[in-house]
Amino acid sequence: MTFGKNNFSLRPALLAVTMTLVLLGIMASSHAADGNDVLLKSVMARLANVKSAKVDFVEKKFVKLLNTPAESSGVLIYTAPDRFEKHTKKPLEERMTVERDMVTLDNVMRKKHQQIFIPQFPALAAIVEAMRGALSGNLPQLQQAFSIAVSGNATRWKLHLVPLEASQYAYIHAVDMTGRDDFIDSIEIFQSDGDRSLMSMTRAAP
Repeated sequence: MTFGKNNFSLRPALLAVTMTLVLLGIMASSHAADGNDVLLKSVMARLANVKSAKVDFVEKKFVKLLNTPAESSGVLIYTAPDRFEKHTKKPLEERMTVERDMVTLDNVMRKKHQQIFIPQFPALAAIVEAMRGALSGNLPQLQQAFSIAVSGNATRWKLHLVPLEASQYAYIHAVDMTGRDDFIDSIEIFQSDGDRSLMSMTRAAP
């Protein structure tokens, strides 16, 4: 009987301890979110300071129907605020130029020229918006199109982007970017069909 009374008297104390732990958990979660927000803004601010860049890239495309990844390489050139050019040199030479809402494709070997209006192609729009938003350090632009998660620190970071638009998510499930300071060194694109591509970048020689 005495045990029962003591047990009953402990309930308010246990409840208080439980509530304290819950509140501490909420506070810790809030502080983590605040820290991530500061980190995201810091990373984007550093990227925004880059007005032009030229990098060498190696891209590997992992396709379920192929036993080995398809590999290409070349140069990527960025000019603020919204123009970038992907000049593939191997295995076939071609150029892809993105400016405003247009993509221009030039296949040198086949002598083909094509222009594409980006908003008409959801998968292309997701990729272009991710690359352009990150390269320009335009956080509001990225937030309009993606759910963003950031990890790491200001000198070695990772962005995980998930398209908000259902039409884009139907083709592209996520885009991961890693970087150091103000330099993006990899972009990995995960398609809804299970295929993916990984572009690794290094600073081009002057």
